[in-house]
Amino acid sequence: MSVELADRHEPDDLQLRRSPGTKVRALGDRGLARDAIDVHAARQRYTIPELENLAARRPDEFDLGELHDRLESLEWISDAEFEAYGMDSAGIAELRH
Repeated sequence: MSVELADRHEPDDLQLRRSPGTKVRALGDRGLARDAIDVHAARQRYTIPELENLAARRPDEFDLGELHDRLESLEWISDAEFEAYGMDSAGIAELRH
């Protein structure tokens, strides 16, 4: 299954290359469904430590503990919020795993 950037029909390779750290920081800050979808898409190209390091390049805007808290709370985001971005139940389960 292909995971796509939220709000897009096809992954934007340039956006993924330029902004994975920004996407990880957004997930840590806001924890929205679209943030989780974007980071999940970035995982196709980057390892978890690489994503954390990219986010940490702006330490004034990134807290690793907050990110971990957000990741643990993904189960509390309703399926409907993920479905609004075109995800199916299998994709949602994969993202939460």
